[in-house]
Amino acid sequence: MPQGPFPPHESEGNDTQITFRWDPTGHANEYDFSLSKASGVMYEFDGRDIAITRDLRSVGAADIDGDGDLDLYSALTGVAGDQQSRIEWYRNLGGNPPLFLTLTASTAINGAMEAAAADMNHDGLMDLLSASFFDNKIAWYENNGIVPPDFTQHVIADNVRGAIAVFPVDMDRDGDMDVLSASALGDGIFWHERINLVEPAGFYTRNVDNTSGAASDVIAADLTGNSYPDIIATYSSSDSVVWYEHSGLVPSSLVARHVITTTAEGASSVAAADIDGDGDMDLVVSSEVDRTVAWYESDGQPVPTFTEHVISNSANGVRNVAIGDVDGDGRLDVLAAINALDRVVYYRQVDADEVTFETHPVSEDIQRAWDVTVAPLTSSVSADVITASAGNGKIQHFDFKRRHVFEDKLETEAEDLKTNQYFHPELLDPDSGYAWRITAKNRLTTETVITTSGPIWVFSTGVPDLAIEAGSLVAEPAFVEQGDPFLVRWTETNPGSSTGDGHWSRVVASPDAEITGSGNDIVLGEAWTNPIGPGTSVPQQIQADSSGLDLGSYTLAVLVDFYDHEKDESNENNIFTADKPLVIIEQNAVGNWHLFQ
Repeated sequence: MPQGPFPPHESEGNDTQITFRWDPTGHANEYDFSLSKASGVMYEFDGRDIAITRDLRSVGAADIDGDGDLDLYSALTGVAGDQQSRIEWYRNLGGNPPLFLTLTASTAINGAMEAAAADMNHDGLMDLLSASFFDNKIAWYENNGIVPPDFTQHVIADNVRGAIAVFPVDMDRDGDMDVLSASALGDGIFWHERINLVEPAGFYTRNVDNTSGAASDVIAADLTGNSYPDIIATYSSSDSVVWYEHSGLVPSSLVARHVITTTAEGASSVAAADIDGDGDMDLVVSSEVDRTVAWYESDGQPVPTFTEHVISNSANGVRNVAIGDVDGDGRLDVLAAINALDRVVYYRQVDADEVTFETHPVSEDIQRAWDVTVAPLTSSVSADVITASAGNGKIQHFDFKRRHVFEDKLETEAEDLKTNQYFHPELLDPDSGYAWRITAKNRLTTETVITTSGPIWVFSTGVPDLAIEAGSLVAEPAFVEQGDPFLVRWTETNPGSSTGDGHWSRVVASPDAEITGSGNDIVLGEAWTNPIGPGTSVPQQIQADSSGLDLGSYTLAVLVDFYDHEKDESNENNIFTADKPLVIIEQNAVGNWHLFQ
C-alpha cells in the first residue's frame, strides 16, 4: 500500500509547483495516482442516541449535579391521566463524547410541555422548572444537593390553563428568580414574581396580557438596553409576536405592549440574540402554519422596532428554534426543529455583513422533531446540537463535522506524481485555497484507496510574509489524575507583516514525542483562532479530558493550522511542544513524589 504524502495539517503551494514529498513504499508501481480538488464543503453531523423515552416536548442543558460538566433535562408529555408524564434529566458521566445516565426528577405532573433550569433558592444548586398542559401547573423542583440529587416539587401556580412554556428570569433585579409562563388556552402570559424566599411557593402571579390569544412561547431579553429584561411572546392563534417593555423602575412595571408582527401564521417559538453583531438584541421566530423561520433585526433605538428577514419558508410545521455558533466561526447560526418533516435543520450564517444563511440538515430522521438546543458537550471548538423527538421519544446528540466534497479530477501524469514528487497547478486559480485529495487505484484489483487529503494554497507571487507561532504551552496541573479534566494554555503570535484568515489549532498528547497530529498522537481538543494581525498575540486554551490517556508521561503539543491553511511561509512554525511532560497518575496519588526524567 502506498504511503504519504506529508501530514495534512501543513501544505505549501505557489505559482510554480505543489510539492507532495511522496514516500512510495510498498509496490507503488502497481498503482495509478490522481489528484482531485474539493468543489465545496459539506457541513454534517454525527448523531447518537442519549436516551429513548416517549412524548418528548423540550430539551435543555445545565450542570445539574454540580460536577462541572453539562447535564441534560427534558419534559415528557404523556397522555392526559396516563401517569407517564414526567421531568427527566440525564446525568453526564464524562467522556468525549460523554455518556449519560437517565434519571427522573418528578412524576407529579400531567402533560409536561417544557422544562427549564435555574437556581431558584440561592443555595448554589441547579433546580428544575416545568410547565404542564393538562394540570395547568407551573412548578419548580428543589435540588437537595446529594449526588445524584433528588428533587422536591413546589407549585408556583396551578391556574395557567394549558401551560405550554416556562422561563426563569429575575425580572425586578432584586436577586430572586422570577418565572414567566404561557397559556395555550387563551389566558396569555403570566409573570410569577418571587416575593418570599423562605416559602418555596412564595410567588405573586400577575397576568401580563390576556388579550392576544393562545400563547405558544415566552422568553425575556433586554431589548431596550436599560439592563432590565423585557418580555417577548409568540401567539399562535393571532399569528403575532409581541414584546412588553420593562420600565426599569422599582417596583418593577411593564409600561407598554409593542406588536412586532401579526403575520407570523401559527407563531410557535422565539429566541433572542445579537444575530448581526451590532450590539443590540435581535429575535428569531418560527411560525409553523406558514412554514417560516425568520430573524427580526432591531434598529437599536431606545424603543426598538424590528425588520423581518426570512431565513426559510419551507420549514413545514416548525416547532422550536435555537441560536448558537455551531461551527465555531464567530457568527451566530440558527437551528430549527421541524415537526412535520421529521428533521432538524442548521441554518449556517455565511456572511456577517449581509447576514445571509445557508441550509444544512442536522438529521432528517427525527420523528416529530419538537425541540433543539445548542450546548458544548464535547471538547471540540464547535458546539453540539441536542434534539428532542415527540415521535420516537429520543434525546439525540449531534457532533458538528466539516467534510470536503471532492470532484473535478485534475489531469496529471502518474509518473510525475510518483517520481518527480510535484504537481504543476496551472488548472488552479491563483491566490485561492483548495482542499485536495490523493487517490491510489490498484491496477490489478481496481481497488481505489484514498491516501490522504488536506489544504493547498496557490499564490501568484509567492508566499506572503506571515507566520503563526505558539509559545508558553502549559498544562495545569502538570500531574493529572486519570479521568480528571485539565487546562491547556498557549499563546499564538503573528510575527509577519500580513494578516491571515483565521485557523484551527489541535492539541495532542504523544506517548513517543513524535508529533504528527495522527498515528498514536491522542487528540485532546481543538481551538479556532480568528485572524491575527501583524505583530499581535492572542491567548488560547482548551479544557482537556484525561480519561482517554493511560498512566504515564506524554509530550504535550499544539499543532497550529491543523485544518485551514493560514498561508504560513514555513513548516517549522506549526508544531510546538511543552517544556515539561504531561504526567497521568492514578487517582488519589497527588500526594506522592514524582520526578521529571
